[in-house]
Amino acid sequence: MKKLTIFLGVLLLSMQAADAQLTKGNWLVGGNGYFSTQSQKQPGANAKGSNLRLSPNIGYFLADKFAAGARLNFEHNTLKYSFVSQKSTRIGIGPFLRYYLLDVDKKVNVFTEGSYQYSYVSSNTNSNTSSSESDNTFRVSAGPVFYFNSSVGLELSLNYELYKTAATDSEIKKFFIGIGFQIHLEKDKN
Repeated sequence: MKKLTIFLGVLLLSMQAADAQLTKGNWLVGGNGYFSTQSQKQPGANAKGSNLRLSPNIGYFLADKFAAGARLNFEHNTLKYSFVSQKSTRIGIGPFLRYYLLDVDKKVNVFTEGSYQYSYVSSNTNSNTSSSESDNTFRVSAGPVFYFNSSVGLELSLNYELYKTAATDSEIKKFFIGIGFQIHLEKDKN
């Protein structure tokens, strides 16, 4: 408890000197990620699994508080039933648009983001069957950003995703919480 209190105190003190670079002409570099586990209990088919996702991004502020850019995505899933295990990997790329809702000089800001990704997905099972397909992912995200200084922000996000796979005509909907860092690079004033 004492370490948590010290960490929060240092965080609050460092945020007092913060002034984010959300102005036209600056760059945005960073990313987010998440890890989750799951377990399913069904008659005759119990399963356990995990999911790891890393999403680096780069963007450019086209106007104050408004950035556009590209995001990569790497995702690895495992799911183990008592009789079979499955692993899949998703690699994707696509554009995003991001808007910050509060004033540029706020120590804490709120962002909204919309993005699209085209992904290649490969999967295999321990019974030596494998498959590959592509999908389209649409994501809407929002959440607070806590600035440590003028360049670095820690962001928490609520995310809603919709995966559409053309080959199987299926949809997957996900809601999840993410955490990430964004670094705001100020343009050269020369």
